[in-house]
Parts: sequence; structure tokens; C-alpha cells
Amino acid sequence: MWLGEPTREVVEHYDPAGTLTGRSVITRPSPWTDEDRAWLLAHLVEQREACPGCGLPLDECRDPKSAGSWTPLVDTCQACVVAQAEMDNQTEGPRRRGVYVGVRRI
Repeated sequence: MWLGEPTREVVEHYDPAGTLTGRSVITRPSPWTDEDRAWLLAHLVEQREACPGCGLPLDECRDPKSAGSWTPLVDTCQACVVAQAEMDNQTEGPRRRGVYVGVRRI
């Protein structure tokens, strides 16, 4: 079944004595439309063509012509500070709390 193709279910009917008296076939339509499938496939292609480090398209972030046009983006998430502090209390060793490092093009 590819992304919610219609499904068939066979229901068997028995009398009180346990004898099979018939079968019913129930076909349920797919909850996925062709457009849903197209969007999912496009998303999968986009993910495959993204850098695992920064998440940007490979043809952008790996292009030597873009050298020197990037700047780091460092931000602190206050919710992550609390979550990381809790994790640090559960494990040994110091860690930087709540720091997110990404990049953006300047």
C-alpha cells in the first residue's frame, strides 16, 4: 500500500452454529489525494538535497562561489536553557546550555 491506496477488508459472516454464511468486501478510499502524494514526494526530494549540517540546499551551501557570503547565527532559547540544565543534572560533565548554532546568508 503506497501512501494510503484504497484498502479492502473481507468480513466473514457466520450463523449461530458457526457455519460460514457469506462474505462482505469493504473497500475504503485512500485518505491521500494525488496532490498529497506529490507534496510528500517533493518534500522527500528537498530533504535528500539538503545539507545534513545546516539544512540548506546543497547547491547553495556547497557552492565555492558562496564562500565568504555566510555568517554564523548564534541564538539562545530560554526554554532549551531550562531543559538542558535538567539534562546536565542527570548526567556528568559540563555542557553549553541552550545554545543553537546555525547559519544565514548575509
